Amino acid sequence: MKAAPETQIMLFQMEKRAEQLGQEAEQLIYVMLPQKAVDLQEILKSNQYFQQSFIQQLQQQLNEKLLPKTSDTIDMNPIIDFYSEPLPQIYEFEDFVRENIREILKITEQIKAWITVCDASEDQLQYLSDIVTALTQTDDIGNQLIQRILSFHSTRQRLFNKLTKRKLFDVAKTLVQHDIGQVTEIQNGFGELYNQLIIGYDVTIKNFERYRRIPGVKGFEGMY
Repeated sequence: MKAAPETQIMLFQMEKRAEQLGQEAEQLIYVMLPQKAVDLQEILKSNQYFQQSFIQQLQQQLNEKLLPKTSDTIDMNPIIDFYSEPLPQIYEFEDFVRENIREILKITEQIKAWITVCDASEDQLQYLSDIVTALTQTDDIGNQLIQRILSFHSTRQRLFNKLTKRKLFDVAKTLVQHDIGQVTEIQNGFGELYNQLIIGYDVTIKNFERYRRIPGVKGFEGMY
């Protein structure tokens, strides 16, 4: 029985949309995903935020207020004022990392969105499922890193409140250690993200090639 004209138009539009998504997926898998991996590699190698000098500069600035003074008494008020917020460089570093994570998530989510609607046979579905698993693992590390940044600020605020209340030199030192530790942790987490992105790309490209080599279900109706 021939489908009604309205149904035929709808199916045609959906087929064209599926075809467009497939072309976009190829661009994401063959171009954008590996390019992002190259970008992260270059960032880890040469970006200022991932050099030892960046940590050293932060340590120097943060420890400046804790240097011994000639006076026997320590005025804690300037110290408290200085540590009321993280250094601007730390905020900039966090924003830089978050932006790169957002770019990765945008790529991986678009690939996974295509997989949910693509035309695939039962044999092909296993390869696509492996892609989703690998990309989700990459997403998880990125999201965990973002969560780490959020947790840092809530913990830091508690430490600062303690410093304001108790006005102890040792609490100020703990705050400094917390700030430096946060930067180091984010640097390490970004490296983990890069490693997982490489794994995710390798799994994605291999399984996408396998998916393409197996004849799938023909016709848009095979997507349902």
